[in-house]
Amino acid sequence: MHPLRDTLNVFKQPRATSIRVVRSPCEQLSITVLWQIITVLWYAVNMSEPANKEKILKAASAILLDRGLGSLSVRAIAQDAGLSTIAIYSHFENKQGVLDALYIEGFSLVREAIESVRDTEDPVTAAIQSGEAYLDIAHYNEGHYRLIFGETGSQYLPSPEAQRAANEAFDVLVRHVAALLPLDASPGSKQRAALRIWATLHGY
Repeated sequence: MHPLRDTLNVFKQPRATSIRVVRSPCEQLSITVLWQIITVLWYAVNMSEPANKEKILKAASAILLDRGLGSLSVRAIAQDAGLSTIAIYSHFENKQGVLDALYIEGFSLVREAIESVRDTEDPVTAAIQSGEAYLDIAHYNEGHYRLIFGETGSQYLPSPEAQRAANEAFDVLVRHVAALLPLDASPGSKQRAALRIWATLHGY
């Protein structure tokens, strides 16, 4: 017999039928339960509050400070935070959501600094101490500072909610500055004085 015929005859052999794995109901139940446990553990790792949310914001602030807004992406934040991108989408929906959260948090810190002085009735002393507290917050949260005071240019526009946080912080400043002015000072005078103090703190 020709050698080639032997080779070709191999292809005429009946093919082995595919093997179908049949699992018992108990085995199938065990697999289902295991999958559910894995899912629960995944959510526990990626969705725990507030630890992971804080990690995300901290990582985003650090990226803004070290690399700038152009380098900020959901993937970059997830990598630096040690989380999945799904965790970020679950908490903030998208990059805009992360930036808005940082913006709101930044102005919450500003407001906290303005309201931090409660041990003096002298408005001048209170203003100086509030200014020092504000500078400390700006120093330790420089990424936030750069975002909320416009160093990102037109690359980021705060949402209405984020803008409200900024307005509320400024309103608190105006109320505190009003204590330095005559009782009959106009609202416009109070706002101009607040802007002047704010500009001074920023080195203008």
